[in-house]
Amino acid sequence: MDRFFAENYALTTGLTINTTGGKLEYKDGVTMEIGGETIEDLTDVTYRLKYIEVPFGLKLLTNEFNRSRYYGQFGLYGQFNIKTNDGNGKSMNKEVNFFDMGYHLGGGMEYSLGGDTYLLVGLLYNNGFLDVTSNNEINDNTHLNRLVIQFGIVF
Repeated sequence: MDRFFAENYALTTGLTINTTGGKLEYKDGVTMEIGGETIEDLTDVTYRLKYIEVPFGLKLLTNEFNRSRYYGQFGLYGQFNIKTNDGNGKSMNKEVNFFDMGYHLGGGMEYSLGGDTYLLVGLLYNNGFLDVTSNNEINDNTHLNRLVIQFGIVF
C-alpha cells in the first residue's frame, strides 16, 4: 500500500509471507534440538524458515513521461517467524529467533495501462540486521538477505 503525502512521495507498507532458508556448515560439530530430540556433532544444518513481514518505507516517484514513471524505495522491515524446520519437516523453533529486522532498498518502473492503472515491475534488496539463530552455545552470526522481484498492478 502506498499512502501519498505529496504528488511524488509516498509512505509504503504491506504484508508479505516469506519462505526462505539455507544451509549452514560448522567446522566443529554443534548440538541442536531438532524435532524435540537433542542431536550432537552436527556439521551441516539445513534451515527452512517462514516469516510474516511488515515493511515500512518511503517511495519517491518521478513524473510520468512516455507512459512510464520510475521510483526508488527504501525503508525498514520487521518479520515474525511462523514456521521453522530442517527441510525434513522436523521443527527447529528453539534454534531460530522469533523476530528479525532489516532494511530494504530498491527501485523500479510503473507503466501506464490507461487512466490510473499501472503495471509495476521492480527489484528490492533486503538485508537483515539481527542474527536469526538463537543457539547461544554456537558462536555464529547469521543474517538473512535476499533480492525481491516486485510485479503487480497499481490501481
